[in-house]
Amino acid sequence: MVYLFNFDGDGILILFIAINVINIRAQIAEIIIIFLIVNYYIGTFIIYSKQINKQHIK
Repeated sequence: MVYLFNFDGDGILILFIAINVINIRAQIAEIIIIFLIVNYYIGTFIIYSKQINKQHIK
């Protein structure tokens, strides 16, 4: 850990890569969460619209 904060070129590069990896993982997590939320809303909307259609048929 001390090496990371050594102001060498390599240390800064490793730190930069580590920060980027963390950011990429956070972005992937956000995308997955947004995807799940969107899927949930689309699913409930489809179910709701099917129920409305059934009511109109009767």
